[in-house]
Parts: sequence; C-alpha cells; structure tokens
Amino acid sequence: MNFFTWKDSFAIGIEKIDQQHKVFLEYLNEGYGQASRNSSAGIDPHLLEKLKEYASTHFRFEESLLQAARYPNLEFHIEQHKYFESQMAESDAKQPGGRTRTTESLFVFLRDWFLGHILEDDKKFVPFIKQGQSPSEKAMS
Repeated sequence: MNFFTWKDSFAIGIEKIDQQHKVFLEYLNEGYGQASRNSSAGIDPHLLEKLKEYASTHFRFEESLLQAARYPNLEFHIEQHKYFESQMAESDAKQPGGRTRTTESLFVFLRDWFLGHILEDDKKFVPFIKQGQSPSEKAMS
C-alpha cells in the first residue's frame, strides 16, 4: 500500500516539474514501504540519500526556471527549498531531549511539506513560467 498517491489535482501544469514531483513521490512510497516492512530498521540510508539528492536536483532545476522567468518571489521559494534540505540533513540528527526523529514523523513531514509546497507555492509561479514560454513549449506543458 502506498503512503502517498499522486492525484491530478497535484499537477501544476508544467510537465517536467510534474514528472519530477511524481518521481519524488515514488521515492517517498519506496521508503515508506521499506519502513513499514521493518519498522525497527527505519529508512534505508541509501534511499534517504537518493531522496536528498533528487530533491536537490529538482530544486535547482525549478529555481533556474524561476530565475529565467524573473519570478518575484524567487528568494522566498529558495528559502523554502533550503528549509526542506536542512530538515532532510537533520533527519538522522538528535532532536531536543536526545531523541532521534522517528521514521513516522519524517514521513509525515515529507508528505505535509510536499503537499503544501506544490499545492500552494509551486502553483503560484506557473503563470510566470508559462508567460515566458514559446507557443510550442506551452503546448507541451
């Protein structure tokens, strides 16, 4: 059973970004599946690293599009990406009181951040990206 299922309402209408978001969800589901089968083992560190690297690559791609489109909220968007990356970097770090973050809390964070980010923040930049596209690019997105 998947932790997270892609819904058409998640699509922002830019094909390359929507595809990257879908791959991100596949990684989330893979990690959740592993953790569900063996809850004491937590998340496979290799998968976690792959997830971090994929998110970073996606963020830099998205930021380059926003920069080219002269998106007025680019700095805020970059700060959100940095926040996510900092949370991922701390995923194995000790939490207040000496506890490590639970696998469940990590997946809840990932799901909630992802949903909030694409449904609210990513959708805000779509008009700026589409405005700068050629007619053939618009047909593809």
